[in-house]
Amino acid sequence: ILDTQLAVCRGTPGAGGDGGVEQFMPRWVPSHLDLKHRSGFSIVADNANSAAQVKLTIGHSAEENRLFIIVHSCRALAACSKDGADPYVSFVLLPDKKATTKRRTATKKRDLNPEFNERFDFDFGLEESMQRRLDLSVKHSGSFMSREKELIGKLQLDLDQIDLKAGVTQWYDLVAEST
Repeated sequence: ILDTQLAVCRGTPGAGGDGGVEQFMPRWVPSHLDLKHRSGFSIVADNANSAAQVKLTIGHSAEENRLFIIVHSCRALAACSKDGADPYVSFVLLPDKKATTKRRTATKKRDLNPEFNERFDFDFGLEESMQRRLDLSVKHSGSFMSREKELIGKLQLDLDQIDLKAGVTQWYDLVAEST
């Protein structure tokens, strides 16, 4: 489409030299791109593809007889303060809520697209792994004075819906907590 429009612009010899280009150029600078006239959060709301996501690899190693989860990264996280967010990922493998099934990544400072690349292993056989549900949260660590951690998004995933033998790497949408 772009080449066709440019060709039309260039292909107007009777338009008086640059006259065709001058008439054409304002279309390439639409006023709605002027960010000074927009409210702070409307940019995210206008973009349907801006949902916060987390990239995970989930699989089961037959050799080690272990379930493994790799938290690769997050993208398009919502800012929680003027500095962005200090995100970390925490999760538990339900139905247990014991310390042996809880894990968390390191906190990444001021990053709305953090890279974690952390692997977590669990001593579960394949059958036991498939009976688990991953309950994952991405949280903003906030100030060290505040014990309350702000939820950015969460994900619940039944592991029996995943091909654990092959291992799956993909982006998952995070949802805001419903109140």
